[in-house]
Amino acid sequence: MKIYRRSFGMRALSLGSLLLFALLEYAHLASGGKLLTFGGLLLATLVSLSCIATILNLGDRYGVDDQGIQYANVLLSRLGLSLERRVAWEEVVSVRAYHSLRFGVREDHPSALFLSLTSGKRFVVDSVERFDEIHRDVVSRATRAASGRAPVGPAA
Repeated sequence: MKIYRRSFGMRALSLGSLLLFALLEYAHLASGGKLLTFGGLLLATLVSLSCIATILNLGDRYGVDDQGIQYANVLLSRLGLSLERRVAWEEVVSVRAYHSLRFGVREDHPSALFLSLTSGKRFVVDSVERFDEIHRDVVSRATRAASGRAPVGPAA
């Protein structure tokens, strides 16, 4: 099983946000500000949200093997919370690469994958290291699984 984690930039951004908001809250409280004011509560909320984002981004892992693709967060599982999700290749109907907009122009390089499933739900893979590698891997495995099953449609 190949394991992919969040990109370094995403992990650094979430950790930097946590440090920034924690330092701002510390400075607010050290300068005589109160926690139960608008500024104190706002900064405390931003610290909490940044902490959650940091835990998610540092612990997120995508595993790809011959059976399917799996999402898990190792940090949350150590805390007793399981967010694991596994999708078999046979459940994947289509794989679509998402190209974000930058300065009003669609980027050449995709930044996310949307896997449409037979259940109508989607499985999203975004902001991962070695995105080109996981993109090729997911597309080839999903295509192989799709070619091995009967076409979906009305019976003749």
